[in-house]
Amino acid sequence: GMLLVPQELKSTWLRKYLSEKANGELTFNQDIKDMIMFEYHDCRHSNVLPMVDIVFARDILSLLYKEDKDQLLEDFLEKMKGNGVAIFGDNEVIPNSIGFGETSIGSIVVYNKD
Repeated sequence: GMLLVPQELKSTWLRKYLSEKANGELTFNQDIKDMIMFEYHDCRHSNVLPMVDIVFARDILSLLYKEDKDQLLEDFLEKMKGNGVAIFGDNEVIPNSIGFGETSIGSIVVYNKD
């Protein structure tokens, strides 16, 4: 799928990172697309992913059964670079047994390799 950017953001600081398609829809330019991987798949099944700097998985863990959740968290931990971070939903509880360290930065809780 293609991530489209709302038209009202066209004249903001994001302008230099956007590209306009022939039909007028806005999307991120190729430099941004090369830096960000938007991955759509059934996260309960393993997937070959490269090592990543940031995992951003908001409010999906609480929808999974415990075994699937724990396996997904272990997959995230395995695929994070040494200085990588993960950001999950505000109400999601990350089990200590998985091995993430937890740091609060303002109102956001960031997880890293423990």
